[in-house]
Amino acid sequence: MPPENGLIAVAVHDVEPSTFTRCALIRDWLGDHGIARVTLLVVPAPHLHPIGERRPEMLAWLAERAAAGDAIAQHGLSRGRPGGEFARLDAGEARRAVDAGRRVLRLAGLPVRGFVAPAYAYTPELHAVLAGRFDWWAGLTHLWRGGGGCETRALAVRPG
Repeated sequence: MPPENGLIAVAVHDVEPSTFTRCALIRDWLGDHGIARVTLLVVPAPHLHPIGERRPEMLAWLAERAAAGDAIAQHGLSRGRPGGEFARLDAGEARRAVDAGRRVLRLAGLPVRGFVAPAYAYTPELHAVLAGRFDWWAGLTHLWRGGGGCETRALAVRPG
């Protein structure tokens, strides 16, 4: 059952060198089914290897997708910790991890305005870091906007 307003939000998670081929196929499939724009959640340094070093063609694809209207969002730093990459980090560690990921994506030339924590695992420390660095960040059911602290609930469509 399609949403009443005809809009749907789609995020492709875990875009990184090891998943690039599958993510590109999923994105093509979405386009074939009329989904004009999606949010691509890019892991900046999986296993602490910056994405630009391992799959340069992925960077070209991401730049092309951004030019076509897709949003590029930072998806953590390395996704290295089970249960959420930021779950056990203090404020300083969270800031350093977020900034390192932003730096990797910026050096790769990717336009990143948003953030989605791996496993949607947010902490108060992570929220404080994100507020000054991103235009928005999203959880499973919420979208927060940077600067104003405005919170919007996202509605889920459930099969009837």
